[in-house]
Amino acid sequence: MSAIWERKVRTHFRRKDFDKDGVIHRKDFVGMAERFADKEKFDKKQKKTAAKCFDDLFSFYVSSAGKHSDALTEDVMVQSIRDLKDDSKFKKCLTDLLLSLLEPLDVNQDGYLDADEYRRAFENVGIVESDFTKAGFEALDTNHDGKLSFEEFVNALINYSCSDEENTTAVFGLVA
Repeated sequence: MSAIWERKVRTHFRRKDFDKDGVIHRKDFVGMAERFADKEKFDKKQKKTAAKCFDDLFSFYVSSAGKHSDALTEDVMVQSIRDLKDDSKFKKCLTDLLLSLLEPLDVNQDGYLDADEYRRAFENVGIVESDFTKAGFEALDTNHDGKLSFEEFVNALINYSCSDEENTTAVFGLVA
């Protein structure tokens, strides 16, 4: 994988390492789903689905450290995603996670995210430095209609995580 890809994954990790200690624990990662669910007033089923999706994704992220690891470091995330970048189960897990959050977030039920919903998606999981979302949204909204389909957002995150292409850096903002 390229240097740009590695910078994207490291930026992704750093956005989610809220206490900046270099480690994300499973309970903290799953806690992002719980925060999101509480802020968006998910029902019990939606909350349980989101938590399971986050737990499943965490298991993929720690896969290079061992199946039962409960701690994710930046280097482990880089290695795991490098190993999984072409894995269809990994990509399905990302898709399932996003859809578990986006469908309830879509207040007007039009199947699209506007800029405010896009920003809230990041803030709701606990990413407080969400200044990057305006530029990210504008970069992803290639037809400039002020909205992103769920499919566009899912594809953008998968490309961010799995692609070497430089034009896929927008989801989590400028790469570190």
